[in-house]
Amino acid sequence: MDTLSKVVSLCKKRGFIFQSSEIYGGVKSLYDFGHLGFLLKENLKEFWKLQMLFEEFPIFFIDGALMLPYRVVKASGHIDSFVDPLVDCKKCKHRFRPDKVEKELGVLKCPVCGSDELSDTRFFNLMFRTNLGPIDPLIELLNSSSEKIGQDTESIFRRIAEQSVYLRPETAQNIFVQFPNISRAYPTKLPFGVAQIGRAFRNEITTERFLFRVAEFDQMELEFFIDPDQESALFKVWQEKRMTWWRKILNNPEHLRLRFYDKSELAHYASACVDVEYKFPWGFDEVEGIACRTDYDLLAHQEASGKEFFVLNTTTDMRQVKVRPWVIEPSCGLTRAVLAVLLDAYSELEGRSADGEEKVRVVLRLKPFLSPIKVAVFPLVKHEDLISLAKEVFHSFRRHRIISFYDESGSIGKRYSKQDEIGTPFCVTIDFQSLEDKTVTVRDRDTAEQQRIRVEDLISFITPCIEMPI
Repeated sequence: MDTLSKVVSLCKKRGFIFQSSEIYGGVKSLYDFGHLGFLLKENLKEFWKLQMLFEEFPIFFIDGALMLPYRVVKASGHIDSFVDPLVDCKKCKHRFRPDKVEKELGVLKCPVCGSDELSDTRFFNLMFRTNLGPIDPLIELLNSSSEKIGQDTESIFRRIAEQSVYLRPETAQNIFVQFPNISRAYPTKLPFGVAQIGRAFRNEITTERFLFRVAEFDQMELEFFIDPDQESALFKVWQEKRMTWWRKILNNPEHLRLRFYDKSELAHYASACVDVEYKFPWGFDEVEGIACRTDYDLLAHQEASGKEFFVLNTTTDMRQVKVRPWVIEPSCGLTRAVLAVLLDAYSELEGRSADGEEKVRVVLRLKPFLSPIKVAVFPLVKHEDLISLAKEVFHSFRRHRIISFYDESGSIGKRYSKQDEIGTPFCVTIDFQSLEDKTVTVRDRDTAEQQRIRVEDLISFITPCIEMPI
């Protein structure tokens, strides 16, 4: 079993992530985060948010609507350009993206059955369309007479599109359309940023590799507004900043790299782009993109809305001039970050059982500040006095807002194993010596080494080990 399969199995077994609607057969492209997965994702979000809030540049946050009207996605280019190529295999009916399949001797073949009997390439838009309000224009069309449809097909379909709303395919457009309000509400000089963490939706042709490519996912995006003359220098600055952030959340930073785009690869809005790539079990793949979007978005929305998009900048001779900023966009896939962190942390370490037998110890070696549970508290056995002291220790962690877990069931070895698998960095065991001298055993997750710590020193011992490195 490869590492990805092992991580998928562990996530279900320990309650990190479940396939959505599994009792009804599941939906391949949708996943539900359980308690531990939710906490892990929240810790990643918090770490990203703190970096933005305490940057040397002013950065403001926004929490935008999930639905965007037609005029927004038309102006942004998503109606016309947000498309993927699609090919059908005539033999096995498999549907795939031809740009993701390597050709054999220059011939494209189905990646499932190997047939070269394929349909022509066609393109489809990746956005999910819905309607807002009591009347669905598509239902109106279905209820129309065939004669009316035949006479006015083009205008009917145009009206359906224009009256529709779309689940946002990225979080960036909320920021761009609110730029006039933001720049007035929070007057500041360039450069400054506006950040957002939220859900995005893409009707992917191929959903694959667990959380890597799904239809519904979380993004952490920053739109960093700059003077056009600053683009080259600040593009490099954000590459360094984002790589530093990634290195802090991974045990193996050597599994990261930057991949710069060729001109032919650039999106329609970009003058330059670089991906942060992580070495997944299948090879290096994107976890974050850092794009120079020029003033494409602000200009597009200015022209479509008739509103002005500018900030006032002071020149060297103290004159104030209107400047339409350019944009650098670091866009991090939070859902992919969860997957990368889980794969990076999954370890199989050699160890021994309580009776001395060699065994493989599965350990999720998450950075402690990311771990869903920071410390687990156990009484060694079910003894009234041990349970009483253990619960007292457990509640002391909770009073200090340290997420902890209490467990008195099963053998101490099995309890340790469970916490190893969910990534808990410390286990505190209360034994009979604890009743005598008020010391406890603190076990380290990664080394399995134990040391005696006084109960009154536990908080000061644990806290520095789990703080976020900001």
